[in-house]
Amino acid sequence: MGKLYALYFRRVLPAVGSLISGVSGPYRYLPSSVQRFPAPAELVQTMKSVGFEQVSWTSYNFGIAGLYRGVKS
Repeated sequence: MGKLYALYFRRVLPAVGSLISGVSGPYRYLPSSVQRFPAPAELVQTMKSVGFEQVSWTSYNFGIAGLYRGVKS
């Protein structure tokens, strides 16, 4: 599922989004921005290193989306 979504996200979504909106910049930028975002384990560790406690990440939609949680005292 992940590889299929990656193909859709990198190729199909930018083309369709650009076609519908008439603007291509944001749809080309989004996949590269998401690709540079830290992996869940890395971001969880970063959150802990800056003082968050009870840090967690919950995967949704087969890992396509996720929710980070943390408590800052």
